[in-house]
Amino acid sequence: STTAEVEWTLSGYTVYKILYHGVNFGANESGLGLKMTLGSSGTYSETIKYMTWRTGGMNSASTVSGYGSSGAMLGFWGGFKVQSTNGNTSGEITIFNNAGQPVVRVHDQNVDDVGSTGIGTTTAVAGFMNPTATGTIGKFKLLAGSSGKSFEEGTFTLYGLTT
Repeated sequence: STTAEVEWTLSGYTVYKILYHGVNFGANESGLGLKMTLGSSGTYSETIKYMTWRTGGMNSASTVSGYGSSGAMLGFWGGFKVQSTNGNTSGEITIFNNAGQPVVRVHDQNVDDVGSTGIGTTTAVAGFMNPTATGTIGKFKLLAGSSGKSFEEGTFTLYGLTT
């Protein structure tokens, strides 16, 4: 079903794994975006520091690094907006929710099924610019692309791995 976003509250584990597959953006968009917040704040207001690496797809490999503004979303695409119309986007996100310096690692892959350029892969790492000494990720949200449009379908599963 069409879902604008998928959000989890993280509590009780220091390592999480999110697996997703069969994600279809259709006419909406061809990329995922993520937001995260410090557990103490409960709002998406902390500045995110990130680096992404994209290869394949419609453009050559590229690296982007920098700071998102307060409340910013990290957007990532399978090989720079490779198109998928029938659910060929899959990937995994690992959240190392260590107090003081939580880190997120994303591995996203997208198979082009509309006849243009083949597969694309994005790897990204992200964390907070100013976490507190005890700060962890309290909420984690996946959105469809930088425009915040809806997913047309997909399966998202969150696992808590270690306490």
